[in-house]
Amino acid sequence: EARMAELEQEVHHYAEEQKRLVEETLTLEQEESQKKLQQSRARGTALSSQESSAEFSRKKAQLEGRLREVNSQLSDLKRRQHEMQRLVKLKDRQELQIRRMDEEIARLKG
Repeated sequence: EARMAELEQEVHHYAEEQKRLVEETLTLEQEESQKKLQQSRARGTALSSQESSAEFSRKKAQLEGRLREVNSQLSDLKRRQHEMQRLVKLKDRQELQIRRMDEEIARLKG
């Protein structure tokens, strides 16, 4: 059960990180759109536009890679959590069955 709580904390942690990465990606996309708009208004050089687009693409690719990694870790943790819950239920059922058998043995002896 302590392991279950630990897994739940890990799931929560990765869910929060996933949320943060999605927000960061959206922020980058918004910043890139604003930069492009400002550059088109100021009629900046094509080279600076290409450089900023390349930098944006690199950052976006890094964040998307990290997001995929976090999603993978999160799904693994959820699978492990589900398995732990299944095992805890099985253990509880077995303990109940043992307790009932002990009671039946005591009843038959007494």
